[in-house]
Amino acid sequence: MIKIFDKILNEKKRHHTKLRKSDWPKHVESLDNETFEEFTQKYPLTIIDFWAPWCKPCKTMLPRLRRLERIFQGKVAFGRVNTQEQKEIAKK
Repeated sequence: MIKIFDKILNEKKRHHTKLRKSDWPKHVESLDNETFEEFTQKYPLTIIDFWAPWCKPCKTMLPRLRRLERIFQGKVAFGRVNTQEQKEIAKK
């Protein structure tokens, strides 16, 4: 999985402006209608977790996302969207 991320990241870097490491989020961002588009446009590679409070498998993903965020700090931006609260984003 890490090799796949690195390959995708190298392809994206060629087509995106250089961000400083301090510009990248330091945690998994909670996204809403106002921040979703900006977040996905700002970073060359993003992974978004669409989850719901009633979904047990969704809840188990957060610690894994946090771990991946630490591994790929400055390379991949991780976000989460609560589909119960952000239905418009979920429809897209």
